[in-house]
Amino acid sequence: MRVGLLEDIARPVGDASKPALARLREAGGQGYDAVWLQDAASGGALSAQLLFVAAQLAALEGSPALGLCSQPSGSLHPLRVAEELAVLDIMTAGRLEWAMAPDAEGWEVLEIVLRAWRGEPFSHTGERHSIPEITCHPVPLREPHPAIWLADDASIPKSVPLEGHGRIVGMSARLCELDAAAVPRAIVRQVVLTDSRVEARETAASAVEHRLGRALGVDEKITDFAIVGDAAACREQVERLRAEHSPDILVVAEGSAADHPGARAEWQRAFAEDVLSGLSRPPEQGRP
Repeated sequence: MRVGLLEDIARPVGDASKPALARLREAGGQGYDAVWLQDAASGGALSAQLLFVAAQLAALEGSPALGLCSQPSGSLHPLRVAEELAVLDIMTAGRLEWAMAPDAEGWEVLEIVLRAWRGEPFSHTGERHSIPEITCHPVPLREPHPAIWLADDASIPKSVPLEGHGRIVGMSARLCELDAAAVPRAIVRQVVLTDSRVEARETAASAVEHRLGRALGVDEKITDFAIVGDAAACREQVERLRAEHSPDILVVAEGSAADHPGARAEWQRAFAEDVLSGLSRPPEQGRP
């Protein structure tokens, strides 16, 4: 099981953009296998800001694998999306990952991007986009295309030429309700790591119920949706998650709403040193 770090670029970091990028670059040396970026301020769209930050991180020597957690649709033209992501895949030596939950427009954009990535002449006429015959360059380094992660309940239209994909389980899905998957899985979990298990559960409960938009049910536990507690408790939950669900990658997000750059750096370090370092690391399963 690989472990990734989820970073929302919309969270305030003051004037500390360079230290923030340095912190994310250091994630690889700390034990994280990837950094996934999202831009909540854009509504989860693939924004120009998200691509800019991703390119900055990819350009830093020693950076881990790069993931984008975003919708395909947005203000950017599909051909620009194809070109920008192809460049990122080249910059990361074929280690780009893209996680999404497409709507109708998103599926059309994804179809265009995947066809553009073939590097062959194509045209497209759809509900929202019309493209005369064109050949798109550059193409991604990874073949047949970068790793694609789709929402667990997504139904893939026949027109979308996906050649392999994985399923992503978001922070609002109960792990105990997951069925056996025939494709690789990425599980995203909020982590509240403190010295006090009681404090961690209280903090996590508030965040989980806010995200769900309701109180937890009588048969639901905080650990159905988050990883919480002191280092030993978090490590035990991660080990159980790996044993019971066998994800290809566990993507963790800091869950205490600590927006101060120093606090986020300390959480990143503590989770790596106090939780990840105590895990056994079996061979990587491989991305979709």
